[in-house]
Amino acid sequence: MKRSIKLHLNLFFAILLLLFAFYSLVLYMVVERALLASVDRHIADGARIFEQSYFLGKDFEPRPGYELYAIRTPDGSLLEASEDISLPFSKDWTMPDLRLIKVGDRFYRMLTYKRKDGFYVQYAVNFTSEKEFLERLKVFLFLSWLSFLFILAGIYLFTVRSLLNSIKRASDSLFEWRFDEKVYEELKPFMEKVYEGIKRIRESAERHRNILLALSHSVKTPLSTALLLLEDLMRSHKDDRLKTIHEELWRLERSLSTFLRMAKMESQQDLIKKERCNLEEVLKGIVRLYDPEGKRIRLSLLEKPLCAYCDRDVLLEVLGVLVDNAIRHGIEKGKVDIRVEKDGEYVYVKVSNLSEKPVEERVLFKLFEGRHTGIGLYVAYNLCKMMGCDLNIGQERVEEGYRVEASLKLRLSLC
Repeated sequence: MKRSIKLHLNLFFAILLLLFAFYSLVLYMVVERALLASVDRHIADGARIFEQSYFLGKDFEPRPGYELYAIRTPDGSLLEASEDISLPFSKDWTMPDLRLIKVGDRFYRMLTYKRKDGFYVQYAVNFTSEKEFLERLKVFLFLSWLSFLFILAGIYLFTVRSLLNSIKRASDSLFEWRFDEKVYEELKPFMEKVYEGIKRIRESAERHRNILLALSHSVKTPLSTALLLLEDLMRSHKDDRLKTIHEELWRLERSLSTFLRMAKMESQQDLIKKERCNLEEVLKGIVRLYDPEGKRIRLSLLEKPLCAYCDRDVLLEVLGVLVDNAIRHGIEKGKVDIRVEKDGEYVYVKVSNLSEKPVEERVLFKLFEGRHTGIGLYVAYNLCKMMGCDLNIGQERVEEGYRVEASLKLRLSLC
């Protein structure tokens, strides 16, 4: 804890120092630019006055030690200069040219430009005092930053460090605190009872899971055999009662499979095996299974076949739960719509139906807590989480009742 606080404080102080250094640099650049702009305007006015005076034949007396000038011929040769000082010059300069030069122990700001007749005019003013001011400003800003550094260091050494030590002592005293022997003896029986209670709960849950697995297996095997025999009987006898018995036995077999899946899921025996899965094949198989006559389910697919990255068996079971719920809880003889939509890297399989009453969204995925909350949606929701996909159910009011829609979000895969 102390190390984390110390690290954050060090980062904070370092950022403050950097910000102050940046502020000092920006301040110096702004002052320098403003000073040069003011001096350059003065130089431009002085050079214009000098040019008009010189080329009109008037006498121009530069102020000694403050102004310098030079006139050069079109080939760059020096024609005339004040105080016999040759100012630096090059024809390669971009005209007009402004620069800082040093003549002897003085600094000058010099303007060089070319007239229309080809002659070059050079005019310079003394910049020594301004240069000294900028140097002093630079030293002052550096000393200010250094003083700020020392102030931060003093705050850290005499205030923050003692505060960190206090926090460390408090945390150490908290974590190093131990029960004395008397308190431990008083709590020991209670803790043993809690441990025994948790142990019994775990053993009871394990027994219940084992009973559920054994019951599901023991009933599922003879039921599957009965279904096969009934299908053979239906081929030779055309009786609607046999068809009804077959549908109910098949529904019972699906329920037992769901209970078996839940028991395995609770005991973490079922492992998800993801692979590329063709959604068109899966959905058409679901439609054939739940609506062989094609009267209840409407399937809408995209023109281009889509594949999802998921566990095929788990996807079949989840879609089976959603379609079975839509058929059983929908309006009698109402249609169940299954459609596929694509959105970026994901594909949505949406199962919707009309219902006379609204669903209780708050308890949809909980066991036996509402009108539509048996084991099916609970298992489907948890299987989706294990498979890494999302299952959501929404509803809206329509004239016929309520439109209930289950949306399954899957990640796309290359087909």
